[in-house]
Amino acid sequence: MRRLGVSVTLLVMVIVLMATTASAQQVPVKDVHSVLEASLKAMGGTNLKTIQYSARGWNSRVGQTYTLNEDWPKYEVADYTRVIDYDAGHVRGLLKPLRPIVAPQPLTMP
Repeated sequence: MRRLGVSVTLLVMVIVLMATTASAQQVPVKDVHSVLEASLKAMGGTNLKTIQYSARGWNSRVGQTYTLNEDWPKYEVADYTRVIDYDAGHVRGLLKPLRPIVAPQPLTMP
């Protein structure tokens, strides 16, 4: 009897999950478009021409390891700035590295 109760509960949960998934997939495209347009307008992006963002942290050179057992070398980045100009179709990124966080090790031959 207990097993039947668990099976019924599980069946009800699956039906509810399928119903909520199906209802979530029936969002009209017009509603999504209007939501995106409203959020763009609220953020002041209707006349957006350029975006600039800056950061600092670390960067690594993918695939530049000395052995298979170590991470990629990381380099501290003092300043990173990227500017995207939509009118000109231009992207410019400036990266000022400071120094390697982990000093590169020379390759040794056996």
